[in-house]
Amino acid sequence: MLAVNDTLSQTVGGSINETRTLQWDAAGHLTSDGVLIFEYDPRGQISKITNTVTGSIATYLSNALGQRVRKVVDGQITDTVYGEELGMASYPLGNYQPGSVANTTEYIYLPTASGPMPVAVQIGNALYAIDADHLNTPRRLTDQNGNPVWQWVTTGFGELEPTTAETGFVRARLGTGTPPIANTTAVEFNLRYPGQQYDAETGLYYNHHRYYDPYLTVGYTQADPIGLDGGWNRYGYVFGDSINGVDPSGFSPMGAVVRLLDNGRTVIVRGLNDISQAVAARLAGENVVMNTRQMAKQVEKGAFGDADMLRHTGHSLNNGETGLPHFQTDGQVAHSFWGGQGGGINPELLEILLPWGLTPAQLAPGTLWGPGTPYPTAKDYDDAMAKRQSCLRP
Repeated sequence: MLAVNDTLSQTVGGSINETRTLQWDAAGHLTSDGVLIFEYDPRGQISKITNTVTGSIATYLSNALGQRVRKVVDGQITDTVYGEELGMASYPLGNYQPGSVANTTEYIYLPTASGPMPVAVQIGNALYAIDADHLNTPRRLTDQNGNPVWQWVTTGFGELEPTTAETGFVRARLGTGTPPIANTTAVEFNLRYPGQQYDAETGLYYNHHRYYDPYLTVGYTQADPIGLDGGWNRYGYVFGDSINGVDPSGFSPMGAVVRLLDNGRTVIVRGLNDISQAVAARLAGENVVMNTRQMAKQVEKGAFGDADMLRHTGHSLNNGETGLPHFQTDGQVAHSFWGGQGGGINPELLEILLPWGLTPAQLAPGTLWGPGTPYPTAKDYDDAMAKRQSCLRP
C-alpha cells in the first residue's frame, strides 16, 4: 500500500489549508482520499464508496462491458442506459430513478467526426438545448425560452463546478447562503467531459472504466487498465492536454485516426480509446496508427479478417526518413500503422506518423504537419511505397 499526504489551499474570505492522506493498493487503485473509502469488485471496478464525514454510502453495479448500470446512494436507486452503437458505449442515453419521473434524464446526441455531441436533454418534463465546445463537452444549457439555466466554464481540468441561474451563476463554493433567485428553477445536469458523469455523492466524475477526480488528484483514481500501452503516467488524463484531448472510455488513447491530404500533409483526425473504434475507422476506409504491433494487427484482422492481410515494414522515404510499419489488406484502402518510442501516443515520447515525425505541440485534432511532399496526392504516395517495399505475411 502506498500513502501520500496532499495539502489543499483555498482562499474564501481567508486562507484554508487541508491535508489529506491518499492511499493506493498494490493494483494501483485509490483506497482512501482521507474522506472517502473506496472498495472494488473482482474486475477492479469501484463497487462501494463510503464518506467517513457524512456517513453516506454509495454502492455501484457494473455489467460485463464495464458500464455502471446502477448506483444506490443512501437507498436511492439510479439506473443508467448506454448506447449500443460503436463509439457510444461510454455515453449515457438516460438516467432513471424508479417511480420518479421528475428525476428522469434522457440525452440526445448528434453523430460527428469527433464523436457523439450532446445537443438536447430532457430532465423530468423540461426540455433543454445543450451548447457543446469543440470536444463535445457540454458548456451551457438553455431552456425553451432561450434563457441559460446551467453553464460550465472552460478550465484546465474541470476543477470549477458548474453554475446555475438559480444561484445567479455564482459558484457554490463561493456562495454565502443566498436564497435562490426568484422565477428560476433548479437544474441538475451531470454530463461533464465526453463519457463522464458527475456524482454528487462523491464529487468524482464517473468515466466508464475509471473515475476522474478534478479536485484532489487531478487525474484518475485508478491506474490505467491497459497498463503502459496508454503511456507512462497511468493516472493522467489525456496526457495533460484537456483542451485538445478526450478519453470517453477511461482508457488512455490507444491510437489515432489520421488522414493523408492531397497536398501530402498528414492530419490527426481524432484519438482512439478502444479497439472497436479503430475497427470502425478501418471499415470506413480510414488510416489508423496504434501504439503497438499487436493492436494494429488486431484492428486490421477485426475489420477484414487475416486471409489477405499483409505486413509491411517501414518504407524508405524520399527525404531519407523511414515511415512506420503497418498492416494492410488486399483490396482495401488505407492502413493500420504501429510504432513509436514510448509504447503510447504520448506527446513527450512518441514520434508519429509517416512520412514526417510529429512534434509534441502538434498532437492535436486537426493539426497538419510536414514540410511538403514529393508526391502530389496520397494515392501517389501509397503507390510509390507499394513499389518500393516487398510485403511480408504477418
